[in-house]
Amino acid sequence: MAETKTQSSEKPIQTKKKPSRAGAVFGSILFFILTVLLTLLLLGSAIGHHMLSKGQLSQAVSKMQLSEITVEENGTSQPLGQWVYEKYLYNSVNLTPEYAGLAVAQPEMNDLLAQYATEYSDYLTRKTETMPKVEADDFADLMQEKMASYMEHETGIIFSEADRIALVKNMQSDLSAWNGTMEQIMGHGFNKVMLRFFMTRAGMITVCVLLNADFVVWLIFAIGKKWRKGKMFKGFGFAVAIPSLLLLLGCGVFLLLTTAMDAISPLSFAQKSMPVLLLSAVWAGLAGTLYGAIFASIGIATNAVVRAKGEKTRKKAQPSEPAEKPAAEKPEFHYTELPEDSNQKPTPTHCPKCGAEIVPGGKFCGGCGYKF
Repeated sequence: MAETKTQSSEKPIQTKKKPSRAGAVFGSILFFILTVLLTLLLLGSAIGHHMLSKGQLSQAVSKMQLSEITVEENGTSQPLGQWVYEKYLYNSVNLTPEYAGLAVAQPEMNDLLAQYATEYSDYLTRKTETMPKVEADDFADLMQEKMASYMEHETGIIFSEADRIALVKNMQSDLSAWNGTMEQIMGHGFNKVMLRFFMTRAGMITVCVLLNADFVVWLIFAIGKKWRKGKMFKGFGFAVAIPSLLLLLGCGVFLLLTTAMDAISPLSFAQKSMPVLLLSAVWAGLAGTLYGAIFASIGIATNAVVRAKGEKTRKKAQPSEPAEKPAAEKPEFHYTELPEDSNQKPTPTHCPKCGAEIVPGGKFCGGCGYKF
């Protein structure tokens, strides 16, 4: 009975099950992807807001060398002036290809395009509610009024009303298609709401809040599900830093190729405008890289501390090794004298032949030479 009671009182030892790492891996991957997407959205919002609100788009357009643009169409390439003439001025009364080439090289043409860029910037940043439209009459007014005297002085050609009619008729269909495309992209519906929201300061702040909320939720899961906090910090930091660093490096390489080396010939017309155009992207990439590097550094340091503590705990848990035994002394060897053979006859003290005294241990008689 006593044995039965003892056995029933003993409870089975329950071993703690280690939490499955599959959930941690899968959850970390999902949070990593979400963080990358939010980072890309934040970079785009920051670049767009800074570029448009500071007027960098219009500044970049005003610095372009339009006369150096080469248009490729139907397998052939030609200067922008020649392309403009063949497409929009071919049936004009007075104008020539040389006239068109000189016209696109004038700063007034850049000013008109920069004005359109400013109107689009104001629309996207909600400074105005009117969707801008590009009109052929604006180009006709520019050539007939603002540029007329200079062009007449340089070429001897007067831009007449007949030339204006031909230009407007040929250009308006293409510009209407352009306006329709821009209307589809940012003129109505979901695209309009999202573009105009994320290009504002409020949209940029909203994305920043979402990114930090993503970090907080990830941290809550890491604590509640016993995920490794160091890896969580490192994963969040890398998810922010990697896209930002790629953007920063891409801008640097692109600027090097287009401005310093002039390795991309189709973009040679934008050598002066590229630094202005990419300035916002450089600042956004630098800020994102530093922000992500802070969290990644915290994660790496946390992992190092946890690893050191674990190593210290393992050393304490290991049984202490017994003290080393002293090396056994080598036994001393003693040589012992073997007993004499019992069959061997003892040496006589006196010679049996002549009676002379024998030296102890001798084999012959010293007197007569008798051998024993």
